Amino acid sequence: MDLYFAGAEQQTYLRRLIDLDVKHIAISFYEWQRRHSVDDIYKHVPEDVKVIIMPGIAKKEDIDFKAFTDDYIEFAERNADQCITYGLDAPHCPADITKATRQSLDLLPNVVRFPTEDEQLVDLAREYERLGVNARLGKSMPTNELRRVQATLFGSNITDPKVLKGARFEATTSMAWLSARRFGELWIWSRGALKHYSAQNLARAVRAHRETIQGFGVDPGACLANDQAALTELAVRSLLAMAQSLTGRPRDRQRAEEAAISGNGPTNVLEASRGTEGAISPPVPVIRQELITLPSILLKTEDEKQKVASTGLSMRTCDSCNLADQCPESKEGAACAFHLPVEIKNRDQWEAASHYLLEMQMQRIAFARFDEETSGEVLKPRLGQEMDRFYKMLSAQKDLEQKPDPVPGGAMSRIFQLPPPQTGDLNGQQESSEEGDGEEDIAEGELVEFGDANYEEDTPA
Repeated sequence: MDLYFAGAEQQTYLRRLIDLDVKHIAISFYEWQRRHSVDDIYKHVPEDVKVIIMPGIAKKEDIDFKAFTDDYIEFAERNADQCITYGLDAPHCPADITKATRQSLDLLPNVVRFPTEDEQLVDLAREYERLGVNARLGKSMPTNELRRVQATLFGSNITDPKVLKGARFEATTSMAWLSARRFGELWIWSRGALKHYSAQNLARAVRAHRETIQGFGVDPGACLANDQAALTELAVRSLLAMAQSLTGRPRDRQRAEEAAISGNGPTNVLEASRGTEGAISPPVPVIRQELITLPSILLKTEDEKQKVASTGLSMRTCDSCNLADQCPESKEGAACAFHLPVEIKNRDQWEAASHYLLEMQMQRIAFARFDEETSGEVLKPRLGQEMDRFYKMLSAQKDLEQKPDPVPGGAMSRIFQLPPPQTGDLNGQQESSEEGDGEEDIAEGELVEFGDANYEEDTPA
């Protein structure tokens, strides 16, 4: 997948991108008109750089749409053979002008059509080869629906890897790199995710990603000092690494990411899978391996019957863990350092686990109340829901302690929402089963969010 860096209509930005060896740029015609007197893009852009032309009026309301679209059509015609042209994506443009502009642009090669509010991508895919998806549509439309669109998709200001990876995106534009230049933000591609930190969290971000920043060839000290050039270079290299990681087959993506960080290897991951004569290598035969029981599962044989138990081990690794940035034991290439063997098989163990859950829930409530007070906001409904949950848990705990539970389907079954067994209990007795109350619990969720990596969802150009 190709990522086109937006904002290149400004010569200062263009020169910086060229210095960083960027080969894909996007320009806004609205801004181009204000800065250049010529319509030939390649009088200002090197010939080996690929360009996407965008109208750049997604939020404009007070312009002469008729005059602007006439100029845009002429500009697109002049550069159509060398550039990809984005169609009109302007909600405030009158319908008749939008329709006339589309009809003119449809005659050109390499045009990407954007749907209006009344159109569906699936329907447009029956007629058009290239379709555009802006940030608003990319956020609102489920990825599985985007995947079903039988057309080549082009994004406008979409940099969420989950969206780009899940659908058929050939390219997208992004202005994220300008946030680093303008506002001192840190954008970094780390452990398969594009992470974003505000200027206020710059010191913490640099400490957490020091090795990755060095791997991109950028000085962490310069980033910590809010050096504009260093933050811009880091953002550009991170976006390039993300784009290459979304190209080709899974094993090629990993190879591409490593090559992008180290600066070695082919710039296009497809080159890595081609032979000496340019042909794609034949598929590798499947190797059958010995089957291994998952490390978190223990199989024990008792009385000639196999029983399943938990070992408490985890397959989690630091490189793929979403807690790696905050974890004190995080190390690149390491398995999880924490081990929690839990056993809940008899009444005493059940009661101890229940007490622990009550204490943990009370701590959550206390921190949520503290957050409510210090933030000065109105009362938060979520806090009340968690308090209700606590009293349900407390009631179940009292029921467990006050009543003997010699039969299946008793208090513990209700706590864990488990169907009662047909025979026996812990003491080997048998009795008729009892249905649980069937009440649906409140959805799980953290009371306080600690998100520090928000993906860019810019307003469409």
